[in-house]
Amino acid sequence: MTAFRETTPKHRVGRKTCKKYTTYKKTLREDFLKRCGYCDDVDELRIRSYVIDHFLPRKPDGWTHTIPDNKYENLIYACPFCNSAKKNKWPTRNYKKSHDGIQGFVNPTLIKYGKLFRRNADGSIAVFNGNPLAKYIHENLALNQPIHALNWKFEKILKQEKILKTLHNSTTDPIIQASIRELRAQQGDLAAEIRGIYNK
Repeated sequence: MTAFRETTPKHRVGRKTCKKYTTYKKTLREDFLKRCGYCDDVDELRIRSYVIDHFLPRKPDGWTHTIPDNKYENLIYACPFCNSAKKNKWPTRNYKKSHDGIQGFVNPTLIKYGKLFRRNADGSIAVFNGNPLAKYIHENLALNQPIHALNWKFEKILKQEKILKTLHNSTTDPIIQASIRELRAQQGDLAAEIRGIYNK
């Protein structure tokens, strides 16, 4: 198992308040490093599909609150899969308390969030050390969906290709050239598979 993510996203301080929360999408994309806050999938292939999630839902199941829907610190850059799975869940029914240690959610802008999960060798997301809160989040964000492992593999191939391109610029080694071609073929296959899932 390896670390779930390399960097913790962070909301910028002093962002000008906008009337509509949708206006923040570009800023959120930058603050979340072009990644879903929840699953860490990079938006490389489907930028338009990524959305703004309200960490504390605008209309949580069974109760109401007065937090404005344009509060920047409550907004999360999210992939459509995590956003759809999370929906209006907020089991504590307390806007000041996102979880009780067993049920609920941890804000992905906290370092603690990244420590709840690990990556398996195939890129799938796993609960770390059987943590009950991590289990709840894993289940309620459907982090076991294959799309997350596919995105992880796709990004890994992009990184490998970048390294090989750097080597290629300093050598005409046919083995490196063949490796780059192979990586590009794998990248194309994965991209097609990922796009197929998004388009279902």
